Amino acid sequence: MRVSLWGLKIISWLSKSIVFDKGPYHNDPKKASKIIKNLLAGMDVDLASNATRTADLPIIKAHDSIWRRLVESSPKGVQRRYTEGMRGYTEGIMAEVTHCSNASLPSLSETLENRRRTIVTLPSFALLEYGCFRLIS
Repeated sequence: MRVSLWGLKIISWLSKSIVFDKGPYHNDPKKASKIIKNLLAGMDVDLASNATRTADLPIIKAHDSIWRRLVESSPKGVQRRYTEGMRGYTEGIMAEVTHCSNASLPSLSETLENRRRTIVTLPSFALLEYGCFRLIS
């Protein structure tokens, strides 16, 4: 369960990290996209053929550690739900970065959809499943 709680803290940090909110990538879609492609490539999700994987950033190292633990000791369903949740999260982050870089305001429905995706609920549930699975096995 300790790993699951640690994972939730990392995911919470990712969800509102200074890297995307007010950091160097908050209004740079190209750099933000590169980070996100690296993060997803670690899970073999949406791997672009021309994307070279660099795992030297702390945010990528932290996420790779979480993913490695999920793969090593959780059912495929938990891994799938986590992956789907992270895909939604990263889509929401990219939408926010794009709006920020264009200095545009999203519509109310876009804002609500992005908030829903970027609160990281789905990956967090998968991490809780992982923790519970580890407790009973």
